[in-house]
Amino acid sequence: MVILKFNASLKAWFLGVLLATLTMILIVQLFFPGYADDLQLQLLNIPLVVPEKSNTTKLISICNDKVVASTPFAFVSMLSGNIRLYSLSAAKLGISIRRFSDQDLIMLEILERPLESETRELLHASHWQICAVSSVPNPPQAPANKYLDALMYTKLRAFGLEAYEAIAIVDSDTLVVGDPSPLFDVHVPNMVYGNYTVAAVRDHPIGSCIMVSWKAALFNAGVLLVRPSLAEMERLVAAVAAVPHDFDAAEQALLNVVYPFPEKVLELPPEFNANVVSKRCEPKLWSRMEVESRFVVVHYTMAKGWTYSMSWRKWDDFLQCWEWGVQDWCRLWESLPPAA
Repeated sequence: MVILKFNASLKAWFLGVLLATLTMILIVQLFFPGYADDLQLQLLNIPLVVPEKSNTTKLISICNDKVVASTPFAFVSMLSGNIRLYSLSAAKLGISIRRFSDQDLIMLEILERPLESETRELLHASHWQICAVSSVPNPPQAPANKYLDALMYTKLRAFGLEAYEAIAIVDSDTLVVGDPSPLFDVHVPNMVYGNYTVAAVRDHPIGSCIMVSWKAALFNAGVLLVRPSLAEMERLVAAVAAVPHDFDAAEQALLNVVYPFPEKVLELPPEFNANVVSKRCEPKLWSRMEVESRFVVVHYTMAKGWTYSMSWRKWDDFLQCWEWGVQDWCRLWESLPPAA
């Protein structure tokens, strides 16, 4: 009987400590601003860059409609349909880029999944040019998954944007929060010198992490720096069905096979694809980037920026930003306007 009472008291004590700890964490997270809260104020005070009109333009051959390249470099993304939150995120991404860069913004639209007029207006208002391309067929032997449903192999069409010297392919769930010009000014010359077609950030977190279970890639395809050519695009499209790779990770897995890392891929510093899971899983890396103010591109992988608000799609969405300790970065995403 004494033992039972002791166990009950111990459980009550443990639950009390746990509740107090969680309450303290919640209070700290609610009322003490994080790094990204300060960054938010800085970004909102940066005026958008107004691109200069170019006297020389090139027609982009892979686009189904007339889209022209007017800068030597470009930022490229893709929407695989009319998913409202990803469209909103792409618009915020465009505005975030325009705070720092006047290079072209090219949004790939899949011909088989045309964008609605409302989405097109939102993209144009956030400075994207829309380039319609045909989809890249999924591997016929691949079982269905969310990446195949989203036709993610179509992102490989971006490798054919040879009207540009180099392009930065950025997922629509990213934000540019720092000057990305070193991608083109520093790393593209290094790619040319080393004869690299692709540059990317090593996939993070490196090693195991609590609450994270995935088949790690060597590099993450959320941000890719590419020297494009039609021949390379055609090689990759042919490889989709011919080259064995993990279908669960779609185009990222294929690229990791076609371009062995680091032999065929120039490694970029982590600030060019700062995966939000690193704040929880690699706190030293994340803290170092905060102390040195090194963030350039933030990638909302396991915690999407929009899940901080009431626009939840499933029951556990509201936990994501808190679960990964990036609620200040989610607040940053919410604060940025989707149009000029």
